[in-house]
Amino acid sequence: MVQEESIVAECVSIFHSGKMAEIDIITNPNHRGQGLGTVVGQAFIKQCLAKNVLPAWDCDNNNESSKTLASKLGFSNAENYALYVLK
Repeated sequence: MVQEESIVAECVSIFHSGKMAEIDIITNPNHRGQGLGTVVGQAFIKQCLAKNVLPAWDCDNNNESSKTLASKLGFSNAENYALYVLK
């Protein structure tokens, strides 16, 4: 989403298997709380479903804003899992 030549919100997929696309949303801090994440998320989900791709939500368990947005967009069935990082 662009406003006056600046990106104020975006939704992309960093992981896409062909059948499933992980949703990644970022909103410019100066534009948060205006529902822009919901708008770009809905548009992304609509495109996924039109292409028979399952949208998937993934976030850190402590990211309450992300979990709230996921719920607004219709996601449920939260799962916890371990993430291992190579140091």
